[in-house]
Amino acid sequence: MSVFICYTPPHRCILPKDNETSSNKSLSAAIPWNNQTLEYDQCHRYTFNSSSGSKVIECDNGWYYDVEPGVSSIATEFSLVCSREYLNQVVPTMLLIGFAVGSIAGGVLADRFGRWPIYVAGNSIRALSVLLIAISPNIELILVLMFIQGAAGVLRVFVSVTICAEMFDPKFRGYASISQISSACLGYMLLPLYAYYIPNWRWMSGALAVTSLLTVPLNWFVTESVPWLMSVQKHDVVKKTIHRIAKCNGVKTVDVTEFLQQEAFSTPDDGDFDKNRPLVAHMSYLDLIRRKVLRQRFLAVSWPWIAIVCGYYGISLNTSDFVGDRYINCFLIGLAEIPGTISSFILLRFFGGRRSLIPLLSFAGLFLILIPFASQVTAGLGIAAAITAKLTITGSSRVIYVYTSEIFPTLLRNQAFAAFQLICRTITAFLAPAMPYLGDKVHPVFPFAMMGSLALLAAFLIYFMPEVKGKPLPDTMDDIKEQENFRHKLCGCYSSQSPVAA
Repeated sequence: MSVFICYTPPHRCILPKDNETSSNKSLSAAIPWNNQTLEYDQCHRYTFNSSSGSKVIECDNGWYYDVEPGVSSIATEFSLVCSREYLNQVVPTMLLIGFAVGSIAGGVLADRFGRWPIYVAGNSIRALSVLLIAISPNIELILVLMFIQGAAGVLRVFVSVTICAEMFDPKFRGYASISQISSACLGYMLLPLYAYYIPNWRWMSGALAVTSLLTVPLNWFVTESVPWLMSVQKHDVVKKTIHRIAKCNGVKTVDVTEFLQQEAFSTPDDGDFDKNRPLVAHMSYLDLIRRKVLRQRFLAVSWPWIAIVCGYYGISLNTSDFVGDRYINCFLIGLAEIPGTISSFILLRFFGGRRSLIPLLSFAGLFLILIPFASQVTAGLGIAAAITAKLTITGSSRVIYVYTSEIFPTLLRNQAFAAFQLICRTITAFLAPAMPYLGDKVHPVFPFAMMGSLALLAAFLIYFMPEVKGKPLPDTMDDIKEQENFRHKLCGCYSSQSPVAA
């Protein structure tokens, strides 16, 4: 969305008695020529005085924007150019800050109060914030609303992934999670259609908001996660939820008590719920560091998250093949993610999360490093390397969501997602925008070498993680220890009588 509402078209100072069709000859006499950009200066003009002659001053009558009829953006409406250009750059930055803050709060809220209410709240608040952006009277309010949109949007993303992971059978878990994530690339491909046919940024934002609001009633078809309900022993709600799911699937009778007995949440003798059983203790972010096994997993998986997000945004900021028509560019960026998504489906189906991430991250790292060298051979070869890197990074981003949900216990799963989002978004907010600068000031190879090295190191760290393909999601620390004991038993590091300490 910010690609279009923050669009800054070519511009120049409005001249006294400017008819906006001035010839190049008259412009050259009124506006300085910039020898670096080989264009007329966008922020200065000449002023003439009979006593002192001509001198250069900043634009004092506003700006003339070279855009198609009807096209507008916050840059053109609020004059976010020249000395105010930084405000236009702050808009997407506020979105990223919202991602980070929403990750912190959302992880705790979803693990404490449930998946469904946080998902519905995130989806609804995000749609409302976009609608309010469309009618905002000033840039300051837009910045606040972009922050809210980011915070609510990130809740919707990782909570929905968690719901898919927890509610589907292990053999369908990856498909469900990736299908949900991949809907974003279809939305990205549709976005330029909105922008092209609704060129006014306010009306376009309003149309996007209405589209989002129309999906809010669909939230009532989403149920609360049964594994989460069982983990906090909300037995009555578990029964109602399972009966509702059974009814929707045409199943007339369901023995919920037997199901709960199998999950060890009821007493085996009488079949009734144990009302006096204490609730399961809540887990917090501190458990990611305090418990040895979780700490090792958290540190090992943090690196792939950082490498994937930095590579994703880094390619977008450094790849020259996307230069051109902004509508086509946006469509191609979304289209390029489809092959990456398909590859993640196939790899997860046959190999699982760990064995999928290793080749995807390895190829991503290699092709990222090859981009500047391939570009020196031919432009087409450089573009091919960049697209291949983009595809493998996209595939990695799909798989890492699924794999993360499989290696953390239920009461900590959303908080783990939140912690990873916070880390990778915060670091990317500093690194990704700096990539073009580093390429210009240090060496053209440097940003790609750095991104490629991050991806290769991430593949190396994932090698030491457990493979959990086809296994049930871990609910408790005992399940986590079983995963570790099984892994160590396979590699001969421990015997079956030597359990891993939590």
